[in-house]
Amino acid sequence: YVLVIDVPEGKPEVFIEKDMYEIGYTLRGNCTSPPSYPAINLTWFLNEKKVNESFMMRLADPDNPEDRRNPLTTVAGLELEIDGATFQSGKARIRCVADLFNIYQAQEDVVLEEERPRPRPSSVLGTRDSSGSTWLRATFLMNTAVVLSLIIR
Repeated sequence: YVLVIDVPEGKPEVFIEKDMYEIGYTLRGNCTSPPSYPAINLTWFLNEKKVNESFMMRLADPDNPEDRRNPLTTVAGLELEIDGATFQSGKARIRCVADLFNIYQAQEDVVLEEERPRPRPSSVLGTRDSSGSTWLRATFLMNTAVVLSLIIR
């Protein structure tokens, strides 16, 4: 028995929906291997830890789908929720590793950045504290502005 192997040319390609993610959002992407025979195995890693793909497809050349030795393209999808452990120092490394027995191995890395929610502008009036001094100061300034506007008229 002889197995003829068609080794792929090139590395896998990684497509991620966005470059920056906020905690609570869902990361979506896919990794596509170059054609090979037999099909390439694709494995996802997040910060050096293996994660399961959300789907895996092997696609034959549409011009000749009946050929048993037809090179196949493998597509592995990734869908995971971003949580507090996803980012390390504001960055997350996504890696797709492609391998075919001990003959071929390649990988593609993508670094994502954490998108932090924008801080809300602070109130011009401030907030009430237990002493009420901030609130009193803001009220005084507002009342002064109203009086001045009435005088200027």
